[in-house]
Amino acid sequence: MQRSVRHTRSLRRSVPLAGAAAGIMLLAACGSDSGDTSSAAATSSGPLAGICPSTVKIQSSWYPQPSKGALYQLVGPNGTINTNNGTYSGKVGGVTVSVLAGGPFLGNQSVMARMYQDSSILLGEVSTDDAIEVSQKQPVIAVVATLQKSPKAIVYDPATYPGLKSIADVEKTGATVLKAGEDASSDLLVANGSLKSGQLDYSYDGSPGRFITADGKDMIIDYADATTYRFEHLKQWGKPLSSLPLADGGYTTYENSLSVTPANRTKYDSCLKALVPMIQKAVVGYTTDPGPVNTAMEKYATEAKSPTTLTPAQDAYSVTFMKDHGVLAAGTDGVVGSFDADRVNKLITDMAPVAKKQHITVKSGLAADALVTNAYLDTTVTMK
Repeated sequence: MQRSVRHTRSLRRSVPLAGAAAGIMLLAACGSDSGDTSSAAATSSGPLAGICPSTVKIQSSWYPQPSKGALYQLVGPNGTINTNNGTYSGKVGGVTVSVLAGGPFLGNQSVMARMYQDSSILLGEVSTDDAIEVSQKQPVIAVVATLQKSPKAIVYDPATYPGLKSIADVEKTGATVLKAGEDASSDLLVANGSLKSGQLDYSYDGSPGRFITADGKDMIIDYADATTYRFEHLKQWGKPLSSLPLADGGYTTYENSLSVTPANRTKYDSCLKALVPMIQKAVVGYTTDPGPVNTAMEKYATEAKSPTTLTPAQDAYSVTFMKDHGVLAAGTDGVVGSFDADRVNKLITDMAPVAKKQHITVKSGLAADALVTNAYLDTTVTMK
């Protein structure tokens, strides 16, 4: 029997009940298919006016944070924050662009499910492995990769485990690897032999207590751009940490790529041709000068009481980390936002035993061209 896809990848730490209540308010505020999907009024001017919805809704998988910086860069640093609805909005190209918070604001509903529930959402953040798993019943196609790799990594104490060079070395240590719930990322590493299933402990809740109590003998699978900084600056720890990217162990998903349903791709093809290059430029803009939008995201996160704490120093660290580790980067062809079809096809193959283990039916004959497209990209947009 097919079961719903788990989405622990979006949850960096435990969520307060207030977040779930906020999710109920957001669902009521955003509505469903009856939401405004009309094109911008003829009186509006700009490259998106008349071909895009008057409000372009982009569904994020979580609260604002640096890995989602390009979405907020698209709106700009002076966007309007609505903590009741979980939105960050502003005028772009003659229409309103609204970034919708996810996670607790959706009652932890998946982005794909939300996109199918509310067709007024034009784009949503979906990782490739998730898209593979829902390809049979909730297909989506990614139109721009705002991140080239997943920021997820195995974070560890180099003083306890010196000389680690790859995830394969982790298996040899026999260390317990803590993770916040089981999902495709850990299942894939077990399936390809990078980790032993017995090493994984899925009780991690994002707090540092257990790692500190174990004096660094445990390792953690988490978003390394945030976790390394946070732990290194704790008084209880305060020592350097190292990380091994999951991408280097075979978890080659495109993390949280902006994706569209097939119906909306057909309906808003002209819109996507104009909008996607703007998103590409937003990726470049944020990577080059993240400060102003980081300030806006920090304000939003504070006002929304986000479980993900943002500070100027941590956000600057996160951006630098993602640049240094090829997360915020151009594609292999040099184009910002592009996808590598061979990489996606290999991930489809690698995901087969994972889907089987999770009792998930993947669409028969699935190939990269059903999951990603470079058709809307401006090939002149590169990282300077």
